[in-house]
Amino acid sequence: KLISANVIELNGVDATGFGAYESGGFIQYRTPVDLDGFQARLQIRDRKAGSVLLFEMTTENGLSDIDNANKLITLYFDSEDFDSLTWAKGYYELELYQDVTRTVGAVTKTTEEVTQIAEGKIAIRKETAL
Repeated sequence: KLISANVIELNGVDATGFGAYESGGFIQYRTPVDLDGFQARLQIRDRKAGSVLLFEMTTENGLSDIDNANKLITLYFDSEDFDSLTWAKGYYELELYQDVTRTVGAVTKTTEEVTQIAEGKIAIRKETAL
């Protein structure tokens, strides 16, 4: 929320430890979108654009969930998931997707439309018992 020309309020952010703003930064804000009809998937591969799928979290396998009312995507990891991992590093991509049907003339075609939400490197370190 804009308070004045030089002051903004970010809900849920405690800025007491932040230093004074000097210059050169920016704030990027995106309006929440309607997630109705979308499914989520996070795929971890051996490398960026890699062909080896190491792990997948989808709404179909119950490891991700979409809450449209709160515009929230939740990913679920549990100890069973981690215990079965045989890799330590990879590259993840989080996507929203939905089937879209279009008719052009006499031809009807359904395609999967994909929107990438986030991507990056991931490293898994298993905790060792003392």
